[in-house]
Amino acid sequence: MVELARTWPLMEQPLDVDSHPEWTWLYRLAGVATFTSAALIIVAGAVFVRMPPPGFEPTASNTREWFAFFQAHRLVGLFNLDLVMVMDNVLAIPVFLALYVALRRISLSWTTIAVAAALVGTAGYFAINPAFSMLALSDHYLAAGSEADRAAALAAGQTVLAIYKGTGFNLYIVLVSAAGVILGALMLRSPRFGKVAGSCGIAANVLNPGMFLPLVGLYIGFIALLPLLVWYVLVGRAFLRLAQTRPTATGASDGLTREPVAGEPMQQVR
Repeated sequence: MVELARTWPLMEQPLDVDSHPEWTWLYRLAGVATFTSAALIIVAGAVFVRMPPPGFEPTASNTREWFAFFQAHRLVGLFNLDLVMVMDNVLAIPVFLALYVALRRISLSWTTIAVAAALVGTAGYFAINPAFSMLALSDHYLAAGSEADRAAALAAGQTVLAIYKGTGFNLYIVLVSAAGVILGALMLRSPRFGKVAGSCGIAANVLNPGMFLPLVGLYIGFIALLPLLVWYVLVGRAFLRLAQTRPTATGASDGLTREPVAGEPMQQVR
């Protein structure tokens, strides 16, 4: 028998490090974030139904209505101009990172593509959300001392609405929806999340781009929220469970082997 000994510079760890203690706080944060996002969606939906907003088309009349709406209902105006989506996208950052850690062993390539697309789309959304811009323009319009100032504020408001209806928002929906479908498909193969969570993720993100359709888009968007809420609850529960899971000493349960360790010889058997 030829026996070789070699010292490796890294400490020995299980190859299956998805439930490593270093990820505990990420899983906990992601779990809390998912439940918070679900609650925010319910609140925003209730506000939207109780106090419907003006139209989103970038017309002069819609812009004036938005300015008047903000003066009468400042907080509701922020909610109706998708402030909740801003908060939801902030909360989505730890969620997507936790999904990367939890799903990367199903398919490293597809998980990386999906999470990268989701984070790029999320970052782009922050630049186009019109909520606080319209609030500031509403105040400027009200305080304008001349017709020229009011016309300038009105034109700026139309531009803000046009940007929100433009490329940035469309790209955000496409990227995040595509990422959601990929991650949902990966969840179907993961015992940590299960088929119901995966199916709900796919359904919500397939329906989500339907909001672009004329006439029925608003209704499709509301329908997409139902599987999304179920997805949030199931994924949040899975994250909190992962945060409580202790990693096994070996990867035997998943048919995995251990990586070599620092200071410990690796022997080649005959």
